[in-house]
Amino acid sequence: SNPCNIVAVDQSSDNATAQFTVTASSLTSTPTATGTPGPSNSPTATPTPSGSGATATPTPLTSVTWSRLNMCVPITASLYGVGFNGSGTVIAVGQGGAIVRSTDDGTNWQTINPGSTGSLDLYSVAFADSTHAWAGGQSGQLEVSSNGGASWTTVTVTDSSGTTRYPNIHQIFFTSASVGYLAGGEFTQLGGSNYEIGEIFRTTNGGATWNLLSNVPADEQWNSITFSRAGVGLAVATNGDIIRTTDGVNWTKVFSQTYPLLQLNDVAFTTDGGTALAVGDNIALLRSTDAGQTWSTTSAPAGMSDLVYFEGIAYSSISQGSAVGGTGCTGCDGQTAISTGDAGADWSTTYQNASISYLWRVGCDSAVCVAVGDDGTILISRNSSSTSTPGASLRYHVYLPIVIRC
Repeated sequence: SNPCNIVAVDQSSDNATAQFTVTASSLTSTPTATGTPGPSNSPTATPTPSGSGATATPTPLTSVTWSRLNMCVPITASLYGVGFNGSGTVIAVGQGGAIVRSTDDGTNWQTINPGSTGSLDLYSVAFADSTHAWAGGQSGQLEVSSNGGASWTTVTVTDSSGTTRYPNIHQIFFTSASVGYLAGGEFTQLGGSNYEIGEIFRTTNGGATWNLLSNVPADEQWNSITFSRAGVGLAVATNGDIIRTTDGVNWTKVFSQTYPLLQLNDVAFTTDGGTALAVGDNIALLRSTDAGQTWSTTSAPAGMSDLVYFEGIAYSSISQGSAVGGTGCTGCDGQTAISTGDAGADWSTTYQNASISYLWRVGCDSAVCVAVGDDGTILISRNSSSTSTPGASLRYHVYLPIVIRC
């Protein structure tokens, strides 16, 4: 066997080389990369979980693997949202206004804003078109970019009467360059206590003004909003409600829960819009096979503790998708990703890291899925990697050379 080299190269082009020799008889399996993450730094207000674990037996998904990129991402702020422009640009936002950006589907990243203590958090980011991006978060914090996320300008949530609003923006979604939505809520005083009243704002002029939709229930904050390519919209709330629209203006409640209420945190369609999945606290997984009109529960992977809260869901095709989440309790599962190959009927655990509490959101384009979480975590799962079958005489895999460029 011939000797092989591993080469590591840093940002300043400094490099280190180590030599090794591989023999066929010495290998019995393909190694799996692991890392040691840092401490957790989660957002506020996580409810106390209860109950027992699920007992489903999902079909394994060996095609979904996650790689952690923290070694190449110069940021430690927790990341709460991720968005794609469909042409290779990926943006993640988070704690203290943090913004990081990739223009090659997650291979290389640059820090646009590292985030700062005392600054408002950003929860969500979305593209209106290939170059115009929006990011929103606490107390009406709203940022806009006209150059694909390279630079940002702070704007206000202003309605058609000229009044400035200050909603907590939990999710942004644009259906076109001109039509977009902000889902969240504003705090109000009721009986001497602060409550977040649910609100959804809509723009039809590319974000110049945002009008509050009048027929959206205000029981609880809206944590996520999404639309299919056919124009069907769904939104999910803290109290477990799901509402649906076919025109973006008129919304109907299609699902509600009785006690105990399970908070729903995110909702997504398969790429064909026929199936939808809503995820939430205590391993809540709700599935619809009629574009969000009716819903039923589906099970998490066998043996998974219901202390895991699912925070994000995304699909990369009509059948394959991933949900992410975690838990803050000591010794529990920590950051967790599960994946499906049958549009959410069955699930397999594809990532767990007990050293860090949460993954907060996941997003996909045709090439890659990106999950983001506490302490600057960025996970990558490639959707379009090439594969080959070794011949009968080759019983092992060798990947050479390995070069890490940050």
